[in-house]
Amino acid sequence: MKRSLLFSRLKYSVLLVAFFLSITSAHASDPACAQLMAAMQKLAITPNHQFMIRTAAFDKGQKLSEVIITDTTMYLQVAGKWQSRPYDPKKSVQDLTAVGDTPGLTCLVASDETIDGQSASLIRSQQRQEDGDTVDGQMWISKSTGLPLRQIIDMDVGGTLGKSHMKERFEYTQVQAPSLK
Repeated sequence: MKRSLLFSRLKYSVLLVAFFLSITSAHASDPACAQLMAAMQKLAITPNHQFMIRTAAFDKGQKLSEVIITDTTMYLQVAGKWQSRPYDPKKSVQDLTAVGDTPGLTCLVASDETIDGQSASLIRSQQRQEDGDTVDGQMWISKSTGLPLRQIIDMDVGGTLGKSHMKERFEYTQVQAPSLK
C-alpha cells in the first residue's frame, strides 16, 4: 500500500475517532447528547463485535472491516488479517469523559424504531466544524440495554479525503477473539 494512502486512511480513522469522542462529550446536559454519551461509555466497557462498511472519496468501492473488543484486547481486521492491541475499558471510559464540550454539536431524539427485533431510539447528531463542513450521525440505541445497535456517519473532511459514509452494526453475544493466523 502506498505510504500516502496509508497516511490518508490513518488520518481518516483518527478523525472518525475524534468525532466519536466529540459526540460523547458534548452538551451532556442535552438529554439526546447525554443518551449518546451514555451509550458510547457503555459500549467502551462491554465486549462487542463491530461490522463496518465504508465508502470514501479517497478509496474506490466499499471497504468492509471488523473490530472485536474483549475485556483486555481490541482486534482490528485490516485487509483480511486480524491485528491485536491491548485494550483497557476503564481508560476508554476516562478518555470519553475527559474530552471537553464540543461547540456546534446538536442532538435530537428522532424516532423510536425496531432494529433486529429490539426497540431502539434513533438519535441524530450534527456537528458544524469551524470550516463550515458538517458531520452528520445517526445512532440507534437499544431501549433495553442502552447499547448502540447501529450507526451511520457522513462526513466531509475535505482535500483528497473528501466525503465518506460509514455504516456500522454492533453485536454483543458470543463475542470471541478471532484467530490471528
